[in-house]
Amino acid sequence: YYDVVQLANGKYCILIGDVSGKGMNAAFYMAQLKGVVLSVAKRSNTASEILMNINNVLHGQIDKQMFITMNAVVIENEDGDISLARAGHMPLYVLHSGELNEYLPKGIGIGLSSSSMFDANIEEISIKLEKDTYCLLFTDGLNELQNEELEEFGYEKLKLILKKSVLKNSNIVETLRKEISQFTGNIDPFDDITLFTFKYLG
Repeated sequence: YYDVVQLANGKYCILIGDVSGKGMNAAFYMAQLKGVVLSVAKRSNTASEILMNINNVLHGQIDKQMFITMNAVVIENEDGDISLARAGHMPLYVLHSGELNEYLPKGIGIGLSSSSMFDANIEEISIKLEKDTYCLLFTDGLNELQNEELEEFGYEKLKLILKKSVLKNSNIVETLRKEISQFTGNIDPFDDITLFTFKYLG
């Protein structure tokens, strides 16, 4: 799941999420998530608040063995300030001039706990982007991708590709598409892969 929604205060929030498990149950909860996000965005003002509101609605409605991971990034202003909150999801990668920073604030998956525990464990951080900074959000289908030898794509390979891509000023998503294709060969991915990139132009 990914989307860009407008919050109650007019700010834009980028969301990326993943439902644990496969099949019809996962598809059902993903469809339900879309409606919940659109509903709670109208009464949320921050990255952590929208995740807390989503959990408040979905806790108790999701099968106990399933959960949703999600990142929320709010564009705070036109000066490169963003906020990040995380509900057990993958890190946010921020790239500038070949340097990569990884942001992984604390937070637990949506649907795993009551509002009191979820809210107490969520962390929201502020990040200052410099001119020409790229940000990447992704799902675990990328780093857990396997080739014919059952080797994982992994974080280190991903980071190296991203750094080279930024230095060459090439399209990050297209570069990753090619690298994924070369890595997997004739093997189909066992999980869906979602990437979301955005760039601060200054």
